[in-house]
Amino acid sequence: MGFHSQVKYYQVRLSPGTVVDFSHCLSHFNGITQNISDTYIRKWQIYGLSRDGTHAKLAYDWYGSWTTLYSLFADAALCFHPQPSLSNSTILEAEHTHYTQAAQIPIQPYATNSTTPHNFIPHSVYVNQSLWYALSMQRYGLPLDSRHLYSKSDWMLEAAAVASPDVRKQVVHSIARWLNETESDLPFTDLFETEGKGGFGAGNRFAARPVVGAHFSLVALARMCAGRWKLAEWEQ
Repeated sequence: MGFHSQVKYYQVRLSPGTVVDFSHCLSHFNGITQNISDTYIRKWQIYGLSRDGTHAKLAYDWYGSWTTLYSLFADAALCFHPQPSLSNSTILEAEHTHYTQAAQIPIQPYATNSTTPHNFIPHSVYVNQSLWYALSMQRYGLPLDSRHLYSKSDWMLEAAAVASPDVRKQVVHSIARWLNETESDLPFTDLFETEGKGGFGAGNRFAARPVVGAHFSLVALARMCAGRWKLAEWEQ
């Protein structure tokens, strides 16, 4: 039975005062949607990661590109990544193998009362991106992607928040270097060049924009998910 068919199947007509327990239905649908999202994540790893699985591409068909996966911060902040301290021994394993889409059925049954942690996005993606950031770091931080050398400091710090402790330190120190070494008559910007004189990126003079709230990503994540990320120490 397809997803939409099951939705129709569970539609009922209720008379006034009728009490119906939908907890079983909700648990069932949660299992279905989780299986669908897990399927999409597997497909994204095929299309969105480089052929060797070492980093994310800027576009699905741009094989020589790379990009910052700042959206991993949302995955962690929503506590969808309950095992941030796993070893990097799983790098380049089965997540990047070919996946053939079949009918829309659960990949595997999920126990709704299971206490086993489940990472929505595989930890190997986090670890490999962190390793790539370390290789791509410039004097004043991490470029946004492979198209240019300017960076977005808000997204850079979101990416750093879910990177290894060493990469976090590199990012924070590089931004501090930019603040100390470059000249500007404007408030802290979220767009600047990571090399040369560290000028404002792409000729834009962004200043004190609301997006700089993301500069507190490291602090915020340390208070989320029972402090799991604050205590996490990666084996690198």
